[in-house]
Amino acid sequence: MNLAYLLDDPDFEIRIEDTDWKKPSRFVSVVLCKTVNLGSGQVMRTNFEWGEVKDHVIPFVIQLHKNYKFDTSGSDNGSVIEIRQRHESREYTYERFIRVVEDRYEDDEEIQYIEIMLENK
Repeated sequence: MNLAYLLDDPDFEIRIEDTDWKKPSRFVSVVLCKTVNLGSGQVMRTNFEWGEVKDHVIPFVIQLHKNYKFDTSGSDNGSVIEIRQRHESREYTYERFIRVVEDRYEDDEEIQYIEIMLENK
């Protein structure tokens, strides 16, 4: 529900991906990205601004935390949320994400994608 407006926007895509392409995994990732239709069935990822999604992503992450178990097994520091920008990627634990993300990114900062790791129930 928190990301309903993104689902209504044909440029945004929310994908649920299995983390193991060979067999069903006990972990999945939720990926938010923006795409551009190039025509002839071709689609390309494009950057989006933090200000376009912040008011919806933060409540969405909070809701996920209430209803699902985050996957901390793939990270030494317990990170479960990745925000990828052009030249860097930052990983956050849930607690750190909630504490710092609003102050960390300016509204006009470009994001390539946001990925959230969850246990597959």
